[in-house]
Amino acid sequence: MRGSLRFNTTLHSPTNEYDISARSPYGDLQIVRKNPRLVVANLHTTDAAFDCALQGLPPHGIRSRVDALTHVLDTIVSDAGDDPERPTLAVLPELSIPRDWRFTIVNYLAKNNVGVVAGIEYAHLGGKRVVNEAIAVIPTGYSTVAACAWSKRFAASHEETLIRSKGLRLVPRSAPYDGGASLKCQFGRLGCLICSEILEVNRVSNLFGRVDVVCVPAWNQDTMSFDHLVQSTAMMLHAYVAVANNSEHSDCRVRSPRKDSWARDDARLILRQRNGMVSAILELQSLTQFHGAGPLGTMVEPEWKPLPPGYPVGR
Repeated sequence: MRGSLRFNTTLHSPTNEYDISARSPYGDLQIVRKNPRLVVANLHTTDAAFDCALQGLPPHGIRSRVDALTHVLDTIVSDAGDDPERPTLAVLPELSIPRDWRFTIVNYLAKNNVGVVAGIEYAHLGGKRVVNEAIAVIPTGYSTVAACAWSKRFAASHEETLIRSKGLRLVPRSAPYDGGASLKCQFGRLGCLICSEILEVNRVSNLFGRVDVVCVPAWNQDTMSFDHLVQSTAMMLHAYVAVANNSEHSDCRVRSPRKDSWARDDARLILRQRNGMVSAILELQSLTQFHGAGPLGTMVEPEWKPLPPGYPVGR
């Protein structure tokens, strides 16, 4: 499958917005023609798998991980095939995909017209340096895709302890660190925060006014604290926040800045130590219209919370 797709462009952590549609034979992919489906995967990655990845060893528990990924990805592709005109985006947890498997997985999804944002196992650079990153692969038509990578600048507290215990240090893929990318595509303006980055004020504020959807590949055990962070981030950025967490702790969800509090969890799944997924239809046509309408909006009865103060209208 690796040879079946052509990379239309590869983006690596640009500081500004990248318009993928400018490189697509479809044209104007940032115009949302049909509200997309977003799927967050609840995948179980064990501590033993983490330890192997950190040491640069072959993937741990290959059979069980292949079975889990096959089940989840086949279900995503099957659901997407039931409504082929609706764009589908899958979000996979932090560090959930063995690095050597990434081309097979993204090619399988992209071949079936499914975009993906996935957490990839550590890359080992020289000088005892490791990189924790997420990749996005977005179909752009005629068997082409656009790819982007985001990498963590700072490890989470427990992650830092484990990395240092192996004599390693976490570094971002590019230097100096550039703040991440925002992509314009059929899934709106798309950004990414890798797990603990949702706690980094500078990383979150960097996305202000630049995103409609924030993907959060996560390996987080403090789900109660994360609950509050996800809620506040959706409001501050006035965007959908999609969390795909390791199912060891679970609580995968899609959160939106809707006016009615009871409607803000568009989808949520708590299924610990098992594999599964949950999906939501993103009302991007309505949301992007609201973002361009100004603080007072143009809807008679808007379904969204008011824009945050200082929101760059029409950007």
